[in-house]
Amino acid sequence: MSWLTPREKEVADLIACYDFRLEAELIAKRLHSSVNYVRQILRKLREKGMELWPQHIRDLRPLGLQTVVIHSDKPLGEIRMMRDLVGKVPLYRYLYSYRATLDNQHVYSYLAPRELFDEFLDELSKLGEPEPGVTIPVYPCKDIVARIRGLPENYKPSLLDLLLYALLDREPLMSLQDLTDINVVYWERLDKRIPGHRLSYSKLSKAYRRLSEAGVIGRVLLLAVPRLNNPRVIPLYMKVKRDCYTELYEVIASTRSSPSIFVGEETAATVMVLGDEETETVRRKLGDCIIYTGVITTGFGVIIPVEMYNPLEKKWSLEPMPLPEMVQKLGLLAR
Repeated sequence: MSWLTPREKEVADLIACYDFRLEAELIAKRLHSSVNYVRQILRKLREKGMELWPQHIRDLRPLGLQTVVIHSDKPLGEIRMMRDLVGKVPLYRYLYSYRATLDNQHVYSYLAPRELFDEFLDELSKLGEPEPGVTIPVYPCKDIVARIRGLPENYKPSLLDLLLYALLDREPLMSLQDLTDINVVYWERLDKRIPGHRLSYSKLSKAYRRLSEAGVIGRVLLLAVPRLNNPRVIPLYMKVKRDCYTELYEVIASTRSSPSIFVGEETAATVMVLGDEETETVRRKLGDCIIYTGVITTGFGVIIPVEMYNPLEKKWSLEPMPLPEMVQKLGLLAR
């Protein structure tokens, strides 16, 4: 467990509310400190890296992606690369996360394009009973909710938009300059690296500002930080009645225990990280709503399936696109 200084903890809390890449001055103002001091603390948080379980708070709905959750009796073996999923699950490139719980529940989460939704439900029924829904970001600060304007309902993402989502899924604490390294995406999604491939900083920063100001990317939740009097945390999968999704949202926002919730046709659910002393509070607020809760023993999550998007036709596909060639063709690389 990474212990944080009081100042580091304050910055860790504030970056879930303000985009540290664009709003460092606001964070400094809240701390009554300088921007340089805030950047020093951010460097220290980056050095702790994955110890802090950083989670990208983002809204997937503008990408035309819904969520399908399947509770299955079929376990998934050890997965190291995308290729390890071949033949093990249907539509493997759209699998987004997998969690196994202590009582042998196996929960699969898929991203499903709206235009292919019916076809996805038919395929995913091979794993178990699929429940369709949407993933909603949880914003822990009321002032950010008031400032979020979102994107138009008919918004069509660019390939650069998708790459930003993917990069931030994998590296939520990275600077804008570091996010130009597209090989992070190539390695995870395509099992390759291409020397010399870096995104254009000017194009990336312009797209990033548009998405961040819309409130759909750019905030970071650090899950593994000491909370209350006991730093121990417990990873849980929780499912509640669908009518209780607002209560689930409020509990997560107040405990800062997850970056998002799934809202389906019959249930709402989340993967959350709770401190020992928070469990009783959650029981009191959600006890009558809970359908299932289980301690997570293993699992993984991946970045969005950016290689499945056709940026020329602005739609998702069942077959992967030649991603590096598309990136180059669209002029997204640094010169």
